[in-house]
Amino acid sequence: MKNQEKGIILVSFVLLMAVLFIGAGSFYTFGAADYFASVRNEFMNQAFYAAEAGIDQRIVALSTGDLSASSTATVSVTPYASSYTVTCAPCSGAGNELLTSTGTVTVNGVNYSRTVRVTVQRSQLFTPSAAVAISGIASTNGNVTVDGRNHTSEGVLTGAPGVYGISTSSDTFNQGGNSKVGGNGLAPSNPALPASYQVNAPALPSTPEEVLGLSQGALDNYKTSTPPTGPFVDQIIYLTSSWTGVNLEDSSGILICHNSAGDAFLKDIHGRFKGLIITDDLIHINGDAELIGAIVGLKTGGVTLGNGSGEVKFSTEVLANLPLARYQVTSWEDSRNDTL
Repeated sequence: MKNQEKGIILVSFVLLMAVLFIGAGSFYTFGAADYFASVRNEFMNQAFYAAEAGIDQRIVALSTGDLSASSTATVSVTPYASSYTVTCAPCSGAGNELLTSTGTVTVNGVNYSRTVRVTVQRSQLFTPSAAVAISGIASTNGNVTVDGRNHTSEGVLTGAPGVYGISTSSDTFNQGGNSKVGGNGLAPSNPALPASYQVNAPALPSTPEEVLGLSQGALDNYKTSTPPTGPFVDQIIYLTSSWTGVNLEDSSGILICHNSAGDAFLKDIHGRFKGLIITDDLIHINGDAELIGAIVGLKTGGVTLGNGSGEVKFSTEVLANLPLARYQVTSWEDSRNDTL
């Protein structure tokens, strides 16, 4: 009888130990699975951040005129080695673009990746309040004509009222000589009708980048101290020194003349230009000049436009096709690349 009881106790003990071992094994298995799943999710999240960095980089590149089909970079996402590869299609700069960015994190020789697909839509980068918007006292002279009514890229009226002819952040607009100013549907005249120009406008930004809504340094690659020697087409020219005797011939794009002191100027402008001019100071739009698009003057002192018969014609068509643009996200798709 005692032997039987001992046998039952032994069997019970063995069964109890088996249950304990099975329970401990299950706990370890599930615990380890949860741990590895958590670690994996962390790696996948880091890969997502790298993919996002690729999307951000391409949107900035597109907005500053870089239409490269693809780019690759290593990004710092501590403590892991991360990289992204991003492609752009069709990358024409004309409308919708599909950006596909794959971020990869490498840990102990194993790659974890996430792909983000984003559609972005091109929109106009800059919408001015006037054909000529300046910070300081505005003066016109000679026979210059400033027309804020809307024009085609060829300088023909569209019939749309457009914007102010001149807008100044100061309280003074001086109209001299036989200069004419029009805008907001009103034909250029002397004296200009009050609804065609604006005084005490909101202050303009102090740098071209701020005017365009770009981060400081976004246009550094375009900076030069040497004026172009001939016409340029759909280009960005960023002069850091003054230019006298400006002959634009038949150019188009964005012409910037600005330095850190805020005293760079364009003087005696000739030729035909389709685009946007941003300059610290503008001195004289001369007889044969035809500037189609818009002008922004950043100087807080006085600016005198014209000593001849030059024309400034506002054009939304020209501004919508500048070599710089804004890109807005219209769709977003995120996928995990589960290959493990």
